[in-house]
Amino acid sequence: MNSKLLLSSLQARSLYKSAQLCRLAVSSGCVYTSTNAAVKEASPTPQPWRIVAATCVQRMPLLSREKPDLEVRVEELKDKLRWERARLSDFELEERENTRLKREREKRALDEDLDGGQGANDDSMDAFDELIEARETELSSFTPASRQTEADRSNNLKSVQRKLDQVLYLLVKKNRKEHAWQMPQGGLEGDESLIETAQRELSEECGLDLKVTFLSSAPSAHLTYKHSARDGVSGSKVFFFKANYTGGDIELNKEVIDYVWATKEEMKDYLSKDLYSCISPSIPQ
Repeated sequence: MNSKLLLSSLQARSLYKSAQLCRLAVSSGCVYTSTNAAVKEASPTPQPWRIVAATCVQRMPLLSREKPDLEVRVEELKDKLRWERARLSDFELEERENTRLKREREKRALDEDLDGGQGANDDSMDAFDELIEARETELSSFTPASRQTEADRSNNLKSVQRKLDQVLYLLVKKNRKEHAWQMPQGGLEGDESLIETAQRELSEECGLDLKVTFLSSAPSAHLTYKHSARDGVSGSKVFFFKANYTGGDIELNKEVIDYVWATKEEMKDYLSKDLYSCISPSIPQ
């Protein structure tokens, strides 16, 4: 009888210690698996990520860039060597022959007392001189268009007719205080693919009149950042798709309060440092 009581007492004491260890494990954020297993730290339940697709709309240059002085001098030297070594065209051969005949006529005029008559060769030479003069007059009257447009002079950041020798990028401003400036973007909905989300968000934020051509169905860059506490998500993963501007105007919706067409250098004044560092390597100057 005494042995049975002693066994029951030992079993109760063992169960009591196990219960105490379980309470300690729960209160300290750990899980106790068994009396012979190690105490393992409980990992928190992972929260989902918000998937976002953005469109990098770029207006490509319409003019070549102005060349630096060194490049201009090198090209002038190349042109000079090219002209010296190139074969003459029919027009140049005719011009050279006409110059030779004119010199011969001037020499005869000095040696002989001409009576003022002109031959057939003289008439052809005069016609050729008139052609040369007409071409030189047309060339001298030609004035190339200015590289600066009215949008450049007024610094109209909403016009695609500025900075014609550089790439412009479309940035939109959301109605919020932090990270207001960004590229047109939004969250994934339903069974959409990433590029479908980018296309839908671009149309919703900038209107249906804006015409673009997407360059690829694969993103060119992505950015991951965490949220402090927002809708039960860990953070956002943003995927950027490139698209070329082909025409149309921008009509903003209620979510967007402003927009600009900015150069790569000007983007630094609008985007956050992390966002600019993310997309900068994948876009041209």
